[in-house]
Amino acid sequence: MTAQVYKTDSLPGQEQKQELFIRRLGEILKEKRTEAVLAAMDIQNFKSVNEIWGMKNGNRLLSIIVDQSLKVLGGGESVSRFFKDRFYLLLLGPVNTIKERLEAMRRQIEAEFVRCIGYPYSLVVSLGLCEYNDDVKSGDEWLIRANYALESAELPVGDGFAIYDNAMQKNLQEVRKIEKRMQFGIENNEFRIYLQPQFELATGRLSGAEALVRWISPETGLVSCPDYFIPLFEKNGFIKKLDLYMMEQTCRVLRDWKKQALEPVPIAVNISRRHIGEPGLAKRLLEICEAHGVPPEYIEIEMTETFELAENKTLQKALITLKKAGFSLALDDFGKENTSISLLRESCFDVIKFDKSFLSGCIEDKRARGLLNSMLQMVKNLGIKTHVEGIERWEEEDLLKKYQCDRVQGFYYAKPMPADMLTNYLPKT
Repeated sequence: MTAQVYKTDSLPGQEQKQELFIRRLGEILKEKRTEAVLAAMDIQNFKSVNEIWGMKNGNRLLSIIVDQSLKVLGGGESVSRFFKDRFYLLLLGPVNTIKERLEAMRRQIEAEFVRCIGYPYSLVVSLGLCEYNDDVKSGDEWLIRANYALESAELPVGDGFAIYDNAMQKNLQEVRKIEKRMQFGIENNEFRIYLQPQFELATGRLSGAEALVRWISPETGLVSCPDYFIPLFEKNGFIKKLDLYMMEQTCRVLRDWKKQALEPVPIAVNISRRHIGEPGLAKRLLEICEAHGVPPEYIEIEMTETFELAENKTLQKALITLKKAGFSLALDDFGKENTSISLLRESCFDVIKFDKSFLSGCIEDKRARGLLNSMLQMVKNLGIKTHVEGIERWEEEDLLKKYQCDRVQGFYYAKPMPADMLTNYLPKT
């Protein structure tokens, strides 16, 4: 039997009729083909691809997916595009073999797209697999299970690949429970601001603090960990509300310090990369500052390093607007992803925050020390302040003093704490 591709008139050779594909699934179920796997596939944050690289390249990516999907098909296998970037593949054989085939296809799609745009880019092709099972009664039910697997593959704890099991539906129900509660959490101040002190390394003086979020219910305690709910909120868009909420809470802290006649220090507030390029953001942040009588120079806007930042002119313009409004700018997690040197040369950042991974092995490894020193000096030579996160040992502090790092933070100095506890570090005005 030859491979089957289901086409429609709108995209000849690419978009396939759903009805024929679902009918083919039903045939497999009737035949009780035990070695059959349905795979659901899409691009994580496909909208961002269109926004960053344009609709033309977004369509080219879809063409690459179609081409690579066709190449992976064997006899009796099928592929169908249902909508936007969602594809389904019906493949025959042991699930481990099929997983290897799809992994190779996924790598090829990602590599082809990078060649297409001419720049490195962290494209993520997600795949959710569901094996044939006797209790699957219809093609529609099989599709639903594959969709559950795909949703699991795209969770913050996932790696873009998942195989359906009976616990998966329960896990997704937990995710939806968090999503249902998130608005309640904002409205009832369950999201608490914690501050981690930052210090000037040469003098040991408190130079600022970083605002961190904790989700705590008065009744049940910790609702969810930031490493879990923040990526989830970035995916579903709720991060924009959380960003503004944290800005509001930060300004309240600074206002309260002033009322207590305490000498304030700047507080770093993280703004999601999915939010920072939105028109009117700088104006909205300024309005929050003005409502609490907080000068913008007491707010340091943090943005996580991504390759998109180096190439996205909209984001770069947004950062310039924020800087002109009086906010200082910090590039967070520098070195965690693909570092762009051109980003440093062309950026308007006031501070570069080195990810703690730069410190890993520095005490024992001469080459790691050399790399850290070189990067710190390069940033300093550009007139940008250096800041290293994750200090946990006195040896690391000594090393950074030797390299003349400007600012530090980490458990060696202080853990994140409720905002009112930081007043112990602040002198009276």
